[in-house]
Amino acid sequence: MKFLPRVKEIEILTKKYEESTFKDDFLQAEIEEKEKQLNISLFKLYDFSQDEQDLISYVNDISIPLFRGEISPYSTVKNISSIKQYTSVFQKYFLKRYNKQGEHFKIDVYFKRYFLAIHFRIVSEKPQAVTTDESLNDNQQFFTTINRIFSTPEKITNDLFMQKDIKGFESDSFYVIKPNEAKNWHPAVAHLDLMEFVEAILKRMPNPQ
Repeated sequence: MKFLPRVKEIEILTKKYEESTFKDDFLQAEIEEKEKQLNISLFKLYDFSQDEQDLISYVNDISIPLFRGEISPYSTVKNISSIKQYTSVFQKYFLKRYNKQGEHFKIDVYFKRYFLAIHFRIVSEKPQAVTTDESLNDNQQFFTTINRIFSTPEKITNDLFMQKDIKGFESDSFYVIKPNEAKNWHPAVAHLDLMEFVEAILKRMPNPQ
């Protein structure tokens, strides 16, 4: 019951925003902040796990806006901070397994206008942080191949293009490349991608004799 006044306040502000002729960006930001704080309080009250919080966030930030025809799920990821929640899912899992002398987990992020690539590697030296590079040129051969694929997406009709998600392995690394849209790089999606990679890694491991 203690949350009802906060919910009512959000409903009143939302109605005011939707009925206004000129959309007030400051009012919209206020609504989003109040919704965020309400969600945080609910998460604490019901002791939601991080996975559950990510799923709720996906519904609120991606699924519902997509249903409403909003463009925010298609917004471009422009920097490391915007994708940190996605990469942290992989870090949390692999740092438990590769965080010792001579074996460390490293993440490199490569930005392009229409797509984004993440390269996960096991390296000998402990990395300082997730690194980024705005160009894929002159990097490893598979990045060159990926650059070629995404620079000419498959044309389906005169005004519709299909861009492919790509996941793959090298001898000591794996990578994921997707269109540079926020909906593809949400932390809830990271959990699904991680499960897919872990299953593939397990299948690649030799069977014990």
